[in-house]
Amino acid sequence: HGATAQAAPAAPTATPAGEQASARWHIAVAFGADTFRNGMDPLAVLNYVSRLGQISSMRCDAQAVPALDALDPES
Repeated sequence: HGATAQAAPAAPTATPAGEQASARWHIAVAFGADTFRNGMDPLAVLNYVSRLGQISSMRCDAQAVPALDALDPES
């Protein structure tokens, strides 16, 4: 499976007088098991997004990452 992305605008916050409001987004991306096998580079996605605006934080959820001995480097 390819990358799936979900984006939703963050809850609006009050902007002090004289300051310009900026849009903030929460983007969640989950790459499938065949991501690397198909030649996809997840870093390219992050580089692209960083050109669209500032990335204020990033978190990697490693729960779905298989153990190294379960990986098949030949496939």
